[in-house]
Amino acid sequence: MIKTGYDRYGLSGNPFRDLSSESLENVDIFHVVQELDHEIKIIKDEIFEKENKAAIAILGGYGVGKTERLLLVKNEAKNNGFFSVFKNMSNETRWTIASVVDEMIYDANKKLSFFKRIFSPPKWYKNILKIRKKVTINYDPEEVGHVIVKALNENAPSFLLLNDLHNLSQPADLDNFVQVLHVIADNSEPGVLTMLSSDIGFFENLMVRHPSMNERINRKFIVPSLNNNEAGLMIAKRMLDKRLVDNIEPLYPFTEEAVAIMNYEANGNARKLLKIASIIIDTATQRKMMTIDGPTTREILKVSENKKLDVDFDEEKSDITIVETPAEVKSLNKIKISSSKKIKPVKKPMSNPLPIQNYSGIKSIRVKCPKCAKVFTFEVSSSTEQMRCPNPLCDFVGKINIEKLI
Repeated sequence: MIKTGYDRYGLSGNPFRDLSSESLENVDIFHVVQELDHEIKIIKDEIFEKENKAAIAILGGYGVGKTERLLLVKNEAKNNGFFSVFKNMSNETRWTIASVVDEMIYDANKKLSFFKRIFSPPKWYKNILKIRKKVTINYDPEEVGHVIVKALNENAPSFLLLNDLHNLSQPADLDNFVQVLHVIADNSEPGVLTMLSSDIGFFENLMVRHPSMNERINRKFIVPSLNNNEAGLMIAKRMLDKRLVDNIEPLYPFTEEAVAIMNYEANGNARKLLKIASIIIDTATQRKMMTIDGPTTREILKVSENKKLDVDFDEEKSDITIVETPAEVKSLNKIKISSSKKIKPVKKPMSNPLPIQNYSGIKSIRVKCPKCAKVFTFEVSSSTEQMRCPNPLCDFVGKINIEKLI
């Protein structure tokens, strides 16, 4: 067996490299139960028993575990043979609706016999086939909402799991989709759960814009920061998957003090914690250290340059240039540019900055991810200051300086 250096810790490799829960096949193995999970379980069990219906929202910042909660429900539904649809929201809701319908059709094709599909298909099945033909061109929110909810009702217990609602960027398109959700919430029967995830700010603004939809959300859960015990459990669970040796301390080579320091640096954010742990254990492996304690963790963090990613506007190319800004530097005048090309300084307007929503007609921008080099078009609006790379294998996230685009 080829030694990787991690074998000194009884590990086959770095257990923290996979930061994204979307890529974890067994997400429930790595999940750390928090207080809100107990409340979600009560709601979910009522759905399983078809005793109630519900629409709930999972809210929080990037990397706190919103997607993980939706995937947990999807996995449990799958294991019980229940109907479930999980979808990441795209910039245009027509594509999200199309993919939701596609998954419903796929699931129905597995459950319905060939003879039944061809000669006596249920009405809900015929309706989803009908709207699928036209939904990518244009869709009627009322019609789509009724077709989807009918399919959910007929297949209860059923789960509609919509991830990252904040990816929606066009107000008119967003309003149409909220109307779809409105119809689903109004017409759901016991045994149907609609579960949404979103950034807090985006969701709050959306509910202010649509107060009637806000009334139909039964519960809103904000994912809390990890405490030190939860952080330790997350670290231990990740390492358990890579353990080569039994009867070893779950946290080894980390001490509790090291975990507390890493969790403090991560502000209790699960994704940041795993990224920091990956850096720490990599460095400790290179140094051939046997234990990672508090002083060691502080020293490695001090040596490692913890930098924040930011996004700035390049006038010359009418494009977005990614820059790295040291955490301690807040002024845009002191940014470090990751590109070799010099960015021309942007003169600020003499008057007060325009409101974010008035961005001189800019609809989209071309972006090159600094981590995976993927070039893509990003839709800009008042609610999309945060930009993420669409590459599922890349975890880049940056913030757009809207003022620079005005």
